[in-house]
Parts: sequence; structure tokens; C-alpha cells
Amino acid sequence: MSDLLHASKKRLQAAFHRLEKVVELHEDERQKMRQKVVELEAVVHHLKTEQNMLMRLQEQLTASRRDGPAAEGDASEPSVKRPAATTSKRAATKKDRPLNIEGLQENTSNDHNPLITEESAPVISGMEAAAMSIREFKAIAQRVNESS
Repeated sequence: MSDLLHASKKRLQAAFHRLEKVVELHEDERQKMRQKVVELEAVVHHLKTEQNMLMRLQEQLTASRRDGPAAEGDASEPSVKRPAATTSKRAATKKDRPLNIEGLQENTSNDHNPLITEESAPVISGMEAAAMSIREFKAIAQRVNESS
């Protein structure tokens, strides 16, 4: 009888030890998940900040475009800038040129890309910051997926 109790005790101890290992693994996983949540919350906060900045810049750009034609000429003229090819009365100015989207990734300086105007430069900088934030978010998401 004593041998049977001793064997049962050993099996219970082994089972308990296995359960402790499982609990430790789950605690490690839980801690990793908490860290991932903290990282993702930081990314979300950063993206929201960038989004707010972009919205403010867009509002400023819209306001400056809206105020520009009204001060120059007829109030009935729409505030949307037209390309120079559609207007015969005035020569093409830097503000009227189309924005070169392809060149935005590397250079936003007017020296390197003459199609970027002074008005659009802050918006472009914000767009680049948002793109960087998205790349950071993707990198964190990839690390999360790799560690899962």
C-alpha cells in the first residue's frame, strides 16, 4: 500500500511540475502580449498625432488657397486652382503647376523638385511623416507576427 501511495505521489508531483511549466509559459506569453499591446498603443498614438497634424496642415492649405483668389480678383471665381493650360489669361506660375507625386518619397526641397510649392511643402512633409509612421507600424506588426 505504501508503494502505491508513493507512486501516486510521484505521479502527482510530476503532473504538478508539468502544470507549473505550462503556467510559466503562459505567463511569458502573457507578458510578451502585454509588451506588444504597449508597442501597438504607442504606434496608434503616434499615428493619431500624425493624422491630427496632417488635418491641421490640410486645413491651413485649404484656407490659404481659399483666401488667395479672393484677394486677387473676382469673388465669383472658384477658389480651386486651375492648371495653367486651361487659363489663357495668365502665365503658368509655380503654384499652378501639378504636384509631382512620384518625387515626394526622397526630396521635398524646392531645389530638387521644382513642382513642389511653398504651400504644399508642409503637407508633403506631413505625408512623409505618416508614411514613416505606417512603415514603423508595419515593422512592429511584423515583429508581433514573427514572435507569435
